[in-house]
Amino acid sequence: MGKPTKTPKRPDENDKRRKLGTNYDPEAELVELPPELPPPDPAPSTGGQPKGVRCMADIKPESVRWLWPGYLAAGKLALLVGDPGLGKSTLTCEIVARFSRGEALPGAQTPAAPLVCGLCCPEDDPGDTIRPRLDAAAVDVQRVFVLDHVRTFPDDLESLESEIRRLSLGLVVIDPIMSFLSGKHDSHRDQDVRRALTPLVELAQRTGCAVLAVMHLNKKLGGPAIYRAGGSIGFIGIARTAMLLAKDPDDRKHRVLAQVKNNLSRERKAQRLRLETAPGHEVARVVWMDECELTADDVCGAPENGSALEDAKAFLCEFLADGPKPRAAVLAAARREGHSDRTLRRARAALGILSWADPWALPAEQAPKGAEG
Repeated sequence: MGKPTKTPKRPDENDKRRKLGTNYDPEAELVELPPELPPPDPAPSTGGQPKGVRCMADIKPESVRWLWPGYLAAGKLALLVGDPGLGKSTLTCEIVARFSRGEALPGAQTPAAPLVCGLCCPEDDPGDTIRPRLDAAAVDVQRVFVLDHVRTFPDDLESLESEIRRLSLGLVVIDPIMSFLSGKHDSHRDQDVRRALTPLVELAQRTGCAVLAVMHLNKKLGGPAIYRAGGSIGFIGIARTAMLLAKDPDDRKHRVLAQVKNNLSRERKAQRLRLETAPGHEVARVVWMDECELTADDVCGAPENGSALEDAKAFLCEFLADGPKPRAAVLAAARREGHSDRTLRRARAALGILSWADPWALPAEQAPKGAEG
């Protein structure tokens, strides 16, 4: 008969601690070893940031590269808004034609280098509509391409980026932007608009190509111009610059191009322009006129009735009848009488009072006999 199997000793607390490295003395108390501390974190490294994280110290400050100061910048999204039938597409053809020739637009100090431009304009036929407009604007046709296969954002952005790089495009016109939103995006929801267009903004930044998107105004009359773009405020919000084309309130046959928004530089004065049929052509072209003091809010409001304008003119004639007055005093008195700033500007222009003058004075032919200035 074999020896009975010895039952192993059940580990006690001393055994457990000894196994973990504790000093063990059977005749003494247990002595705890200090816990082993984890190694210190390595010193931060400027060159080892995880993907998607950049230290601001590694980012070099850069100047905005303007294609058209205040209106169009390289690598940015810009908007052109206006009512139907006012000539927005004719204006985009003028811009493309000028860029293709390397000719400066109004307000630019020096001509730009010629640019290659792309057109995403599915609502206009390239043969009987787009080409005649470009020809009337004296385009260099070798520098303009129609991108027929780009139809939906953000689905077709990979294809658009491929063409931008292949053709070295400096400007892409999207007309109208609403028709490029997929059915998954509601143009009246800010979140949907930003989700659809943020990839387009990032594409512009990556490639350095300017993007000019065209859209209509909503049906509201009056109120700030920044709320008049069709659909969600997200369209205006995501663009870096936005311009409005509207009828000139002082001459309804003319147009005014005014800034709605400019996040990149100081505000620019509005530009007057007119549309005329080019000699030898059957379509209109843009003829640039002068700068003006009108704002986007001035030209997108509700039509002004004649009596309000005449009342404002009568106020100015009476208030200035006895001589020049400080501009601030005239404006304050006009507001107390209930005349809006917009109406007063139109009345001032109609009477020939210089906008930059201070004090304001009636021209000699407007002043009553015996009155000064």
